[in-house]
Amino acid sequence: MASLGTLFSVELAKTIRRPMTWILVVILLGFIVLVYTSLILALVGGFEGNINVEGAEGTSLQDMILLPDGFGLGVSFAQSIGGILLAILAAGSFGSEFSWGTLRTMLLMRADRLRLLIAKLLVLLLAAVVVMLIGAAVGLFGSLVAGIALGEPLRTDQWLTIGFVGDAARMLLIGLVGATFWTLFAASLTVVTRSLAAGIGITMAAVFVGDFTTSLIARLGTLGEWVSRVFPNTAISALAALNTTPRPSYDATDWAWITANLVGYTALLLAIAVVRFRRMNMVSGSG
Repeated sequence: MASLGTLFSVELAKTIRRPMTWILVVILLGFIVLVYTSLILALVGGFEGNINVEGAEGTSLQDMILLPDGFGLGVSFAQSIGGILLAILAAGSFGSEFSWGTLRTMLLMRADRLRLLIAKLLVLLLAAVVVMLIGAAVGLFGSLVAGIALGEPLRTDQWLTIGFVGDAARMLLIGLVGATFWTLFAASLTVVTRSLAAGIGITMAAVFVGDFTTSLIARLGTLGEWVSRVFPNTAISALAALNTTPRPSYDATDWAWITANLVGYTALLLAIAVVRFRRMNMVSGSG
């Protein structure tokens, strides 16, 4: 049987060669570059108003895009837009192979199912890391370009510091957790349903409808707030809030439910994917 390393190399090569991967990369880069270009042009054109978005109420557009705050802007785009694109990639990684029969071919060549599943998930995790690094790189570069375009100093005293490196690492880690969770969510649903469309559709509904629903439930008082904590959207949002200004302060109880929520859902999704993947009859094409 093929080793985990061999299967990982095969899955990585397949992902890199798949047109969908590069289409999603172009979409991510195009979106982030378009946003930064628009913001830079607005600043060059003399826009001096404040923005009102979550975590940045009353922050001037210039402060938001220039370093050190501009780095977090790029990371937030990578987590939100990149997380959606990663979910599509995850669904495609499994769904397209069910329809093409490539998984069946690998199993006929005696590839161990568990190792094959782990290899595919590791490739998706690597993709999530790459997406977050792309967001960080574009955020850093875009902020520097904005500073040059505006004739502003580079503010190296604010971001070439140990403190900034620590904040940047925290932002990337939190963004990676959120993006990875929805990637795993899409992959598991696609394995269960054996459908690319179902994997993408249900995941998108869980992300967007789930965020809206949990925000409404949380407004129903103390009981509603605790009920909303059952959903993974609330835990991911609570972590993402740590990348905003001002940063919330969580006590032991807060960290307990956030950790229990994400670890519990992750374990459940992994268990479902493993059991379903090992039991399904891919050789005959039946579920």
